[in-house]
Amino acid sequence: MQRKLPLQTLLLVGAFVAGFRLIAEIPASTAAGLAGFGRHGMTHEGVSGTIWNGKLRSARVHGLDVGDVDFALRAPSLFLGRLKADVKLSGGALTGAGAVGFGVGGLVTIEDSAFELDLGVATRYNFLGAPLKGRLSADVGRVALRSGKCEDALIRFDTDVLAEPARRLKGQAFVLSGDGSCRDGSFVASLSGQGQDGAGALTVEIAPDLSFALHATAQPARSELSDALRALGFKDDEGRLTLAMSGVVRAGS
Repeated sequence: MQRKLPLQTLLLVGAFVAGFRLIAEIPASTAAGLAGFGRHGMTHEGVSGTIWNGKLRSARVHGLDVGDVDFALRAPSLFLGRLKADVKLSGGALTGAGAVGFGVGGLVTIEDSAFELDLGVATRYNFLGAPLKGRLSADVGRVALRSGKCEDALIRFDTDVLAEPARRLKGQAFVLSGDGSCRDGSFVASLSGQGQDGAGALTVEIAPDLSFALHATAQPARSELSDALRALGFKDDEGRLTLAMSGVVRAGS
């Protein structure tokens, strides 16, 4: 013989099911509003899906085209007073996947992620006498930004940015690798490498206002490469060639 559930219990179960269904059908645009994408320099042309699983179409971050962003919200994060989602970027200059979080006080976190950037989108910059080209890969252990200031970062970078300059200078390219970290609120990446034609290093510091300072050093193994680098603005400095430049990080022209 089956026991009948009390009317009060049935009403509570019904209310729970109805409430869950209502929350599950909240549009994805609500998640975008709660995360405050606009405050973090992010725009998009359209949103589809629900608050739990959605897509931002034709998204941009500080002018950088990141294409479509698929996201799946992690429900437990809501009970901790923040939003955290698994994201996948496709179809833009920045591709990859990982976990992104938004918290109080303008906090943005990125964890356990891997991304690749097409450096060719920075068309307003020249690198060693020609438009910037190549790829930059980043394996992100953790990044924490608060109101644009870098609080914590653990990133490994690899780039073939020297491939095009090496081709033009008739030299052998090598990969630059290194780590990213925080220093006094700024983000700092230091990369280096060496190959058949010498060695080189590159340090970039990006401030919260997106201004940057770049310092490069080179130790060419051939005199003709040294002459070519001097013609591109490198200066002699204690047995090395150095180059410094600064500006503001922007994508496009």
